[in-house]
Amino acid sequence: MHCLSHIQLSKMTQRAAGFVLVLLVIIALCLPGSIKPSAAQGNGQSLPALPDRSILDKIVKDTGGPSITPLGIPAPISNQLLTMAIMLNAGPISGKNNLQADQFFDMPHLQPDQFFDIPHAVYFVSFDSGLKSILVPMANLSNAQLASNMQTTDGVPAFLLGGTFAFDSGVMMLVVTWKDKNANKPSELRVYTLTNGALQYTTPYKLFYRKFKGTKEGKVAPGDQGIILAARETCFAVGLDQVCYSPNKQDKQTDPKAAAAMSDAVTALSKVYTFTAKIDTDGALAEIAGTNWRTQCAAKLAAATGIPSMPTITECSATMAFAGVSDTQPGQPIGAIHLVKDIQQPAYDLKGNNVGKLTAGNYLIIDATPDLTDAGTPAVLMLVNADGKSHFLIPSQVIEGFADSDDKDNNSRKGQAGIKDATVGAHGF
Repeated sequence: MHCLSHIQLSKMTQRAAGFVLVLLVIIALCLPGSIKPSAAQGNGQSLPALPDRSILDKIVKDTGGPSITPLGIPAPISNQLLTMAIMLNAGPISGKNNLQADQFFDMPHLQPDQFFDIPHAVYFVSFDSGLKSILVPMANLSNAQLASNMQTTDGVPAFLLGGTFAFDSGVMMLVVTWKDKNANKPSELRVYTLTNGALQYTTPYKLFYRKFKGTKEGKVAPGDQGIILAARETCFAVGLDQVCYSPNKQDKQTDPKAAAAMSDAVTALSKVYTFTAKIDTDGALAEIAGTNWRTQCAAKLAAATGIPSMPTITECSATMAFAGVSDTQPGQPIGAIHLVKDIQQPAYDLKGNNVGKLTAGNYLIIDATPDLTDAGTPAVLMLVNADGKSHFLIPSQVIEGFADSDDKDNNSRKGQAGIKDATVGAHGF
């Protein structure tokens, strides 16, 4: 099996497609658990040709890229996140409002969206048990610099990345700290929890860094802002820096049913088409795809008052499993999707007619505009249906996804699917 070198990888970008607030972050490297198409695939039909460029250009002009349907954060959870953020770093709020820290909790006009980037919140959902957790970055991270701007309760220089809420364990805050205040990069990631009214922290994750190239204007591209949640790691964008962490024991945030669904999908697709790309089913994830389902889910979450019932909200059930590829080949698929049910979303047939939805089934993802490589550029992906005929074009956006790292070992883990706040994506070659 041929692995791409770091030099080759650094020339790649990723493309986010319009599956509405989901991001399939795929960068090609050799990963365990991928499925190699069987020899029987040689009897399948060729992948369909890309549509005429005029059709693709029309879709780009009509859509301007993927659309977004945020799920938001239920008030009972966002209020918990705000309370802990204030406990960790009351300084900026105190200076802004000229108040003492012990007064903050009686201030109804303080709102979570003043301090958290709620539109970029990311949900981890499983086929088995519904909503599992929520991650949300602090506000304005896209314009921030990765440098100490606060101190922890024990006096260590620090920077607050954001918060997370796990439905089985509660609220946590993620803080990077510097052992050496003059160092360029943080040395540790602390996970703070609240126990008996007191802040406590653990350091269960390995911390590492990547760097975005950014747009021509030197900014992080819109599709790269926020958080990427993958099976093997989680990354926050802080300006052009990407701060990533993974469990020290390399434990994965996996969904076995999503992996099984993708394995079945690849088998079905392999019986129809001849392709040689290897699908990374080991890193498969589930997601709530479709503007219709996400709109209904957001409404239910906004109205919810009891946290225990949230994970099993029917409207927030996963509608899709997806995975990337572990080897990139020109003209080959860059990922695969299993849709559980029909979803509404910007979509076109191969003649450029707006159909407005994707039908349930199994699909290969093809980069329809591989020549578009500048981060933030609107583009198009083609979804190739296992039924051999019902193919679709969907709007996308060029992103960098998992950025480049000086550490060769860190780059070796870039080939994976991830959930983000903007769409389903893949990479250009």
